Amino acid sequence: MTVFSQLIQSFVDDVGSRRKVRSAASIEKFHSWVQAQPKVETHVHLEAGVAPGFYESLNRPNTWSSSYPWQRAPFANLREFIMAWVDLSRSIRTPSDVEALAESFVASRVPQNIRYTEAYFSPADLSFMRRRFQIAPEIFDFSEVLHAYVRGLKRGLAAHPGFEVRLVMDALWPSTADERLEMKTVLRQSLESNDFFDAQGRPLIVAIGLGGSESHHDLEGHREFVNDVRALGFKIDIHSGEGNTVEMHRTSVETLSPDRVAHGFVGVQSGYLFGSNVVMCPLSNLLLKTFSGRAEDHPAFRLLREDVPILIGSDDPLLLGHDLSAEFSFIYAIEESFDESKFLQIQENTRKRVFAPGVCEQVLS
Repeated sequence: MTVFSQLIQSFVDDVGSRRKVRSAASIEKFHSWVQAQPKVETHVHLEAGVAPGFYESLNRPNTWSSSYPWQRAPFANLREFIMAWVDLSRSIRTPSDVEALAESFVASRVPQNIRYTEAYFSPADLSFMRRRFQIAPEIFDFSEVLHAYVRGLKRGLAAHPGFEVRLVMDALWPSTADERLEMKTVLRQSLESNDFFDAQGRPLIVAIGLGGSESHHDLEGHREFVNDVRALGFKIDIHSGEGNTVEMHRTSVETLSPDRVAHGFVGVQSGYLFGSNVVMCPLSNLLLKTFSGRAEDHPAFRLLREDVPILIGSDDPLLLGHDLSAEFSFIYAIEESFDESKFLQIQENTRKRVFAPGVCEQVLS
């Protein structure tokens, strides 16, 4: 069994050139065990959380002529990765494609035995960003594409009982005031529609995220937006501390008071940790070169050794060539203090910090 892609194995081999790492047989045994465990994940992007076959089934854009977006790793930097993500999204041309994407994402959870997921999804990219940057000729109405994601999610959940997915709508750091106003209006309307609730009357969109470039220029505008959507009942989950400075990271966190922070390692390196609910993605940070140190020096490993209750996510597995089980197996391969009990502890930490605890506990019971 091959646990890691060639790129990820190169990180393990590099660490092995300096000190002892786990044997291949031990890694394979651990990986099989993790795959079988019922899991919870709170950091994965829906659009990059499906198998390549989904996108191969669509009408591919001309920009894919040289290579598929998921064949472009290793990426030179975060911007190069973002351009691959944008190129991936160009194949989404109709609301039916969006529905099929969400349905396929639910199906992707089944072979990994990820029973409960909180996934970022990006209607703003297919509407506002397409209009502003002329990314693709098919520009979706924001409300229309939001409905399409949820319709597909419902189909996927109906087809796979025993698995649950809740959505974190990415409102994007680069959004404008007008875009945020439209998003807020549509979100308010969604609370009055049964379309956005499951059969038990529980919301399918549980939080609002801020992703994309973290070098924002309108923090006060974001604070107003965040406070308004929080008042509607949504949790707040921001990407920060991956592509910005520690000063900007700290200011963002302290200004917006999010319920969860994604990445955050820049802060940890400088002694600042958003301690209540942080999700870290070591492989993503290494593969995107947002963390430039040696693999074993990623701040997540120190926090794990100190029993800080961090969470672990897979981020963008399609483009980076791994999944949640491989993320945990990578940690196991190079961190001698990590074992089955530590994995179970992280999963317990995750269950305690989800945004829809009743849904999570029901599907795991």
